[in-house]
Amino acid sequence: MFSASNTEPLSVCAARIAAFAATGWLVCWLPALLQSSTTFWGWNALSAMGLAWFGAARASRGTSQHSFLMLIMCPLALCLALSTDFSRCYPEAVLNLCGQSFSLNAWILHTRFFPLTTATMLMLSILTLPGDRERPGELAWRIVDQAASAAVMLIAMEISAMLLQRWSRLAHWPWTANGLVCAMLLGMTLYHLTAQTLRQRVFTGTVEHART
Repeated sequence: MFSASNTEPLSVCAARIAAFAATGWLVCWLPALLQSSTTFWGWNALSAMGLAWFGAARASRGTSQHSFLMLIMCPLALCLALSTDFSRCYPEAVLNLCGQSFSLNAWILHTRFFPLTTATMLMLSILTLPGDRERPGELAWRIVDQAASAAVMLIAMEISAMLLQRWSRLAHWPWTANGLVCAMLLGMTLYHLTAQTLRQRVFTGTVEHART
């Protein structure tokens, strides 16, 4: 499933992947639990597997202790934001908000019901965006990159919600509040893995081109 990095033993990588899985379960389960909303264990398990997969992908590339802690803090920050937003609205009332369409109105409603969650996701995306802030003109490129990244992240979350809603109907899983959290978490995970892979390939191609 993964290979240990050159500086970390396999047991350390396995422990970190287990930590990602436990974090995924907690982040999916806790916001709905705090509001006494209906939950379903299957969504927790999917979130745990999604973050474990993310952890395995990062472990195969090698991750420092500091980077690992930062990556664990990201979903925990999302959990805190979701818990706060859920306390402001009834979770079951917004279950069908995600996954219905890619319209601007749907995204505006999403921001209205989940303002702190949206702000947290954008902040985390900015913090994880590579780049040298001191280079001339780098700030402008970062703003353009971030605007495009935000749109792609929202689309990934919408796709995740649509697929999970279809799966819930096919598998007869209840579409509960933690299912909505699962869709957000898996959408963000898919976005970050895809964005990281694309940037790494672009960087590798640039370096190889410079050497030739």
